[in-house]
Amino acid sequence: RICPGMHVAEHTIESTTMRLVWAFDFHPAIDAVTAQPIKPKEDYTSDNTLAPRPFRCKIVPRTPRRAHVVRRSFVDATRTPRLFE
Repeated sequence: RICPGMHVAEHTIESTTMRLVWAFDFHPAIDAVTAQPIKPKEDYTSDNTLAPRPFRCKIVPRTPRRAHVVRRSFVDATRTPRLFE
């Protein structure tokens, strides 16, 4: 048997990833001393699920309009669960 919500979860992850890439530019963090980009280490967790460990980066909205769309979506998403409380 498989999880009945598996497909919903997969589509949610894909949709969220696409929206983030659409809305933001992702850049490596800049070293304060050398002013050079800091290359993230290829370091992963060793838990049940393989995931990258936290790393520093700079996330910049591509445009103010796209940032607004993401903020608005967040507000809308936080309202929905309250309807069922």
